[in-house]
Amino acid sequence: MSRKSNICPPQIPELPSSGADRMRAASLSAELKMLLNELLQRNLNNAVKLAIEAAQGRGELVEHFAELGRRYGGRTDTRPRRRKAAAFRVIPGGLS
Repeated sequence: MSRKSNICPPQIPELPSSGADRMRAASLSAELKMLLNELLQRNLNNAVKLAIEAAQGRGELVEHFAELGRRYGGRTDTRPRRRKAAAFRVIPGGLS
């Protein structure tokens, strides 16, 4: 016995009909774009600052990874690594 659920499609917003609605939507869109650009620039500035500090051997990233090393240093994976090329090989009889 199968039941079909009544799935309603999402409501598609109507386009602004009046000039004032269009101006309000355009203004909101411009404001959101400015906020997005500001956040992207702030994130980029923070990333560059962290990278410069880490390159100099100081800063939050260095402290964070040093703490991880102190906390988990003895329990990390110490198996010898294989070259990637050695990991991939042709299986005889496989697809050609």
